[in-house]
Amino acid sequence: MDLRRLRYFVATSEELHFGRAAKRLGMSQPPLSMQIRALERELGVTLFDRDRRNVALTVAGEVLLCETRRILAALDHAKLVTQRAAQGLHGALSVGFITPAEYSFLAAPREDISPAVSGRHAPTSRGDDRHTDRRAQARSARCGTVVRGPSTVQGSPVR
Repeated sequence: MDLRRLRYFVATSEELHFGRAAKRLGMSQPPLSMQIRALERELGVTLFDRDRRNVALTVAGEVLLCETRRILAALDHAKLVTQRAAQGLHGALSVGFITPAEYSFLAAPREDISPAVSGRHAPTSRGDDRHTDRRAQARSARCGTVVRGPSTVQGSPVR
């Protein structure tokens, strides 16, 4: 099915008047009628009950209108998330850290990132130095920070 025809169908369904739908679409009425008839032939159904004064959706037309609105909304969403991904505002953010690291230091940045970047989530992984090195070599960890737990240097706690 041609998306252009589906858009024509939605406009005609919303207007329930071929002339007004054609005007809304910036075209004349005869080509719009031809496109709707071609869509009906392609589907093998009648989408509109027509007479000289009235246009009404058939049951098949009502079903197609519902489905078409869903399809067009999904296309709009796909366009939006694709553009956001190109801007770096959509995707996955992966954070890895080694076992001695305090998980609590990740909570605040994660909460700051999540609402600001739609579609991003920040899964975390924890491992020892060996596993973290393997992930970095396999490029499954895109960035890393090494945070050492509290230790003692010459008897003084160091953080």
